[in-house]
Amino acid sequence: GEDAVEMGEEDRELALQIAASGWVATRVTEGSEGTSALSRVVTSSQPGDEAFTEQMIDALTEAGSGVEIKDAYGQTALMHASYGAHTAVAEILLAHGAGVGVKNTY
Repeated sequence: GEDAVEMGEEDRELALQIAASGWVATRVTEGSEGTSALSRVVTSSQPGDEAFTEQMIDALTEAGSGVEIKDAYGQTALMHASYGAHTAVAEILLAHGAGVGVKNTY
């Protein structure tokens, strides 16, 4: 995705610790671009990085992030995965119980 950042092993470990803390898991950022941490993980996922993406999704959902949490536009992480053609990530979200019948705000 366009928000992709190269992460070293230490950065990945820190990201997992932050995700597991629960602080970011249930929050949606403020403003018109308000998004959840889960959606950010999905939109920044890169091909070949599915294992780390799955670890992040696991950490966020275990810390309380619902897979149905919506951003400011009413879109879920599964919708973002679908729009970005992140098939492997969509499958991970479906395995975590993401619903295919959820509708966005528009």
